[in-house]
Amino acid sequence: MWAVLFAALTNFGSWILPRLLAVTGVVVLSETVYQPLLSFLQNKITTSLSGTGTEAAAFLQYVGVQQAVTIIFAAITLKLGIKASKAAFAKKATTDA
Repeated sequence: MWAVLFAALTNFGSWILPRLLAVTGVVVLSETVYQPLLSFLQNKITTSLSGTGTEAAAFLQYVGVQQAVTIIFAAITLKLGIKASKAAFAKKATTDA
């Protein structure tokens, strides 16, 4: 009985370990590379938009350009995260026994 339980736990560990490492890699990559880079670009765009004249800045605020920029960068971050997750969980990346 213990041999069967040990074999099942060993197989489960060899199945889950690559997936846990892939998830950890995706999180680390997103938090250390993509997020700071996209935040920097978003801040540069927002600062450039705020540097316009008073009336132009008020108009851009009214139209919702700053919210649109925020939504666009959130979508880019989500797309990169999904793409990295798909690559991490591809059959080539993990070996199934």
